[in-house]
Amino acid sequence: MHITRIEFAGKGTKATAEPFDRRRDDGTPLIYTKIHHAETGEILAEDWAAADDRDEMWRMAEIMQFALDGFKGAESDIDGYYRALAHLA
Repeated sequence: MHITRIEFAGKGTKATAEPFDRRRDDGTPLIYTKIHHAETGEILAEDWAAADDRDEMWRMAEIMQFALDGFKGAESDIDGYYRALAHLA
């Protein structure tokens, strides 16, 4: 099984995460995320992270958790997003 896209829904925002079609110079795959307004579709944030870099993936999970939940979450809140993103690595 290969997961190609994950969609998230929050309070007034939605997000998508998927493998990016480019890689770093060293061949490392990238994960691309986009956070957008649920009703208008306006893009609020875009980012990418190296799939094998835990710190980059955690930072991305923090951003998504805050944007979708509407508050700065505890480590356990962020971990749920991190684990979902890790399925794309």
